[in-house]
Amino acid sequence: MIRLFVCLLLFFVSKAWSQNSVIGSWKTHHPYSISSSLAMGKSEIYSASLMSVFKMDLDNFSITTYSKSNGLSDVGVSKIGFDSINNILVIAYNNSNLDIIKNGRVINLPDIKNKIIVGDKKINHIFVHNGIAYLSAGFGLLKLDLIKEEISDTYYPGNGLSTNNVLATWANEMEIFAATSQGVFQGKIEAATNLANFADWKAFNIIDGIPNSEASAIAQYKGEMYASIDNSIYQFDGTTWNVFFSEANWNTISLNESEGKLLICQWFYNGSNVQTARVKAFSNGNFVNYNGNSQLQRPVFSAIDKAGRVWYSDLFTGLNFTDGVGNFPYIPNGPNSESVGKMDVLNGTLYAGGAAITERWDPGFFRSGFYSTINYNWKNYSAFSYPAIQNYLDLASVKGLPSENKVLFGSFNYGLIEFNPTDETSVIRERPSTSSQKFSITAFASDKSGNTWMTNAYSNAPLVCRKADGTLIPISNNTMNTRLLTGIDVDENNQIWMVNKGNGLIVYDPANTPDELGDDRIITYTTSPGAGGLHTNAVTCVAKDLEGDMWVGTEEGITVVRCAYAVFDRQCDADRICIPRGDTSNFCNYLLEDENVKVILVDPANRKWVGTNNGLFLISADGLKTISYFNVDNSPLISNKIRSLAFEPNSGDLYIGTDKGIISYRTDATLTEAGKAEVFVYPNPVRPDYQGPIAVKGLPNNAEVKITDINGSLVYQTTANGGQAIWDGNLLSGERAATGVYLVFALDGTGKEKAITKFVLIH
Repeated sequence: MIRLFVCLLLFFVSKAWSQNSVIGSWKTHHPYSISSSLAMGKSEIYSASLMSVFKMDLDNFSITTYSKSNGLSDVGVSKIGFDSINNILVIAYNNSNLDIIKNGRVINLPDIKNKIIVGDKKINHIFVHNGIAYLSAGFGLLKLDLIKEEISDTYYPGNGLSTNNVLATWANEMEIFAATSQGVFQGKIEAATNLANFADWKAFNIIDGIPNSEASAIAQYKGEMYASIDNSIYQFDGTTWNVFFSEANWNTISLNESEGKLLICQWFYNGSNVQTARVKAFSNGNFVNYNGNSQLQRPVFSAIDKAGRVWYSDLFTGLNFTDGVGNFPYIPNGPNSESVGKMDVLNGTLYAGGAAITERWDPGFFRSGFYSTINYNWKNYSAFSYPAIQNYLDLASVKGLPSENKVLFGSFNYGLIEFNPTDETSVIRERPSTSSQKFSITAFASDKSGNTWMTNAYSNAPLVCRKADGTLIPISNNTMNTRLLTGIDVDENNQIWMVNKGNGLIVYDPANTPDELGDDRIITYTTSPGAGGLHTNAVTCVAKDLEGDMWVGTEEGITVVRCAYAVFDRQCDADRICIPRGDTSNFCNYLLEDENVKVILVDPANRKWVGTNNGLFLISADGLKTISYFNVDNSPLISNKIRSLAFEPNSGDLYIGTDKGIISYRTDATLTEAGKAEVFVYPNPVRPDYQGPIAVKGLPNNAEVKITDINGSLVYQTTANGGQAIWDGNLLSGERAATGVYLVFALDGTGKEKAITKFVLIH
């Protein structure tokens, strides 16, 4: 028995290949090509990207990312700072939320975020000195005690007549210098001074040698202060400010003393437009310029590491170091933008449109193209990196075609792109052959005959059929011409259901002959009894479930059409699901009646994932039970505004597109393709320290599953969610199962129970 146990253990360890994400785990997919701030540690450098933070080890250049899915409290980073003495990282978010990371813990300080304050609360700059972080904000200056983990003081350098935007700060134990929108201020740290009183701050002006206009940056270098105003940098000798450096059109973005040098990030302006940029290093009376290459575009902060490498944060090209000749970017893998449209999966690869969707589908002129990922390894196809689409903007809609191994991308007012993943070539089709109007594609759906249907907004060809041979058939009808059609799906009878923005639904029957328009039928589906019976015309989406029912999302919840086959006989009105309250009133509540539903996705267990303006819901197959509800407060979800969903059936990953980017969730459902079942258990063995669900994968879809011990005693039974069943490792009594070998049985297609696999559980 011991030999059997050991052999099984070794076999199952080798079997648990890449399926290593725990069910219920989250993974953020942030862009890192923008760096808004950096902080130098002793042997590492931190970079603030658009949405999160990453750390790079300066010895081996390994990268560690920090995001909401692994501990941060928020997304959208403004600035960061690092206390190298106490090894504490400070993160300020765009909403003024704060995190500090020390001793491996994330401590959230939401006081500024939650407090009502007159003025802009955004953190513009963080200066850290010996356990104190000075936060420069739009309303003043905050003193954050990193040891006590609290905001200890708030200062208001200014004239007292209006709020003063503090843009940068430098401080030590004796004094504070603040660069503000009203000029440069000095505050003495001494018992007789109350820096909470604006009158106790000294305001420098032209009499002191410096204008009292907006100062963008400030730093100390070799014991003397330096401040920047417009295209000049001023030096303070303790009494008077003098012009240290001035050059027309070159405005200073940041100043920083690092490794014995004064580092200066500057942008060259032609009017209000930035033409070029540079990083300057000053030491021993000499300047060294780092510019003149394409990588350095919008540097905002710079520092030098112990090896003498000059690093800078760039708003266009991320984190880089430069040797004056070349630039070397260090950007973690991810999509190249936080903007995301619709998504779809083809052969295990997720494809996402890079254009954010607006309520009215207005052009956004996004040049971010599209993104793809398999096993979380992202590739980007932007207008800059993928020349085939450089003239085609606003790619928002996506559809994978397994039979052709192609992905269709719909742009808004720029055409249809047919992408071949094998050789990464594209065919561009700007318009239907019979129309002078370019495509403005908002959605795709496929029918049982291999046709792909697309809605074409504001067009006289508002519906287009793409046949399997690539032929495009534009369809015109006065019922839908020039309408804003924003969603589409196909029912069991190959009837086309389209979301008619603000006016309910339009249903079109091509009679299975898209080439012959004479036999087609079309109707509107609205609030009129007998003509739809919708509870509102504010329809947002439509999705066919595994039973053939059409689930209709609206701005006031969900309704279901259960008789689509009879819709043209006007004998099929929608049905709202009313959920009993479970009290003595005998009343019920309509499903998600208070929610603005944006997207509905049906998973392999026929459950409905519902994205709204208030988070993500998982609804049971019949709609009567809310299984899960995720929002930014109770989960790592990065935004409550859900805009698109896509499901990868092999892993069970649900990709969630939001107004702040993409995050994925490992669900408890998968899909087993016919003839490709390969049942295994993960993790296997189940070790004592493992607390997550035990997954049985590769089962026949929605099979009845039983788990027994080696003696055949039943310990658990359930129904698979698609091709996957889960067990928490507890017996029917609730006690943890004992160490041993366990057998999995499933009801196969013939109705017989068969032993499918074994696994080891170690208590």
